[in-house]
This record gives sequence, C-alpha cells and structure tokens, in this order.
Amino acid sequence: MSRSHLPLNGLRAFEVFARHGRMTLAAAELCVTHGAVSRQIKGLEAALGVSLTEGPRNGLRLSEAGRRLAAALTPLFDDLEAALPRREPEGEVLQLACVGTLASKWLIPRLPAFLDHRPGASVRIVDANGPNAEINCALQLGHDAPADAAEIVPFLNRHHAPVVTAAAGRELSPDDVLRMPRLISRTYPGEWEHWAQAAGVELPAPTGVIEFARYLQAIDGAAAGLGCAIGSWFAVKSEIESGALLAPFGFVQALTPCVFVRARATPDPLAEAFRDWVVAEGASGPLPPGVGPPP
Repeated sequence: MSRSHLPLNGLRAFEVFARHGRMTLAAAELCVTHGAVSRQIKGLEAALGVSLTEGPRNGLRLSEAGRRLAAALTPLFDDLEAALPRREPEGEVLQLACVGTLASKWLIPRLPAFLDHRPGASVRIVDANGPNAEINCALQLGHDAPADAAEIVPFLNRHHAPVVTAAAGRELSPDDVLRMPRLISRTYPGEWEHWAQAAGVELPAPTGVIEFARYLQAIDGAAAGLGCAIGSWFAVKSEIESGALLAPFGFVQALTPCVFVRARATPDPLAEAFRDWVVAEGASGPLPPGVGPPP
C-alpha cells in the first residue's frame, strides 16, 4: 500500500481504541461518536483485508493481528507527536514520559503541589514507558529502566498483591483465589511472576486467563468479579479502603521500585528539582495495611 493510500484516520482510530480497550473511551479522546470510531476501524479492516478485533459488539477485543498492529502503532504516533513543531510557552518546560497508571493514580494528584513551587513552569506528560530521543525524563518501573540511562533514582517502593472482588475474597480460601481466572495486562505482562517471586509463592495453574490492553482494565476486571489481578498499592488504595477489593495475601514489596530516569545528563534545573520532589513524595506516602516502614 502506497503512502498516498494509507488509511490514516482508520489507523488513528484503531490505535486509540487499542490503547483504551473501549470504544466509548476512544470516542471521548477523539471527540467523535462511538459509531464513528467503529466505522473507521471497520473501514481499516476492509482496506487491510484482516480482522483486527474479535468478540461480541459490546465486548470487542484485539485479534492477534490487531495486537501486532497496535504494538507498532502506538510508538509511531508517539514519535510523530514528539516530532511536530510547537510554540514553546514562556518559562521552564519538563517533558516527562510516564505510564498511564502511575501518572493518573500517583503523579497527577500530587502534581499541583510541585507546580505551586515552580511559578511559570510547565509539565508535558506522554503516556510512554521510558525516555526517548525527544523526552529526556521518565517515571517508570525499575526493571524497565534503560541500562544506559545517565541517571536512575528510585523514588517509590512499590507494594503489590493479588486483589479480588470483596465477595470472592470472603468466600474463597487464598489457594482458591490463586486458581481463579488470572487477569493480566499488556502494560505489565510479568506482574504475576514478579509478585510470586517477591512473596515466595508458587503459582498454581489458573482456571483461565483474561488479557487486557491496560493495567487499570485488569483492576476493573477484578472489581467486576472476572477473576484475580495483581494490584499495586498506589493504584488500588481507594478500592481496598472502601472494601470494593480485598487482598487476601496482604501486600509485599515489589522486587524493583518505581524510578526517575534521565536519559542524558544535560544541565536541567527543572528536571533536577522534579527528581528531588518525587523522591520526597515517594518517601512520604502511606504504606499498605500491615506493612511497616523499612528498618
């Protein structure tokens, strides 16, 4: 297919749907109707001659071909966005890569306090797992940090646990909980194995596996009673405290913390101030029930 015939509108609609996993959320991001997103994706499938989605209309999921295309499209659109020229606002600008869950559940609620102390500063957050050629700083999981980064600073000791809907957590034994359908996400594909290693638990075979595009979708699936997911404390704190989710095994500290990454050690007072701030914020956050401060 030549460049002049690339179905760009369909590719964009499909990428947004694949990232959110829901037509309604994709429509909201694109400021169009649910039906418009659906038509764009159907047109893309017709142009390519492959099925990118499967399942019932109210529960569409990506096909194997769709997963491969989505994995390629998101970084391409990120690179395109980063390459677009834009007028720089006055004042300091921190361009930061941060995966969606960490951004929405941990960073964004705290960010006003940082900006209050940096009058005129701006922060641009890109949903990406690590720095790239255009974005020098990132907040991400330690085991994903680039080995050649100029600076890697731990800022948040992450705690995680299997979480289930309250009804299942009260009625099932812990062993039965581990045999429930296992909810996983493409955002954190090894989260179950990392928890089992940290907890010293041997995982039994589950009764099934349900895969989601995004981490928070797996948490939503656990709350809806679809099975058991691994929840990071910062992501499920409100659900645990409200009783919507239970953690039958309690929380254990993850093998690797969340880290601040700077790919290039160029002088950047705003990035350095932000690094020091997230370290202080990470140290001051509340711990899960039953977990004490480090010795």
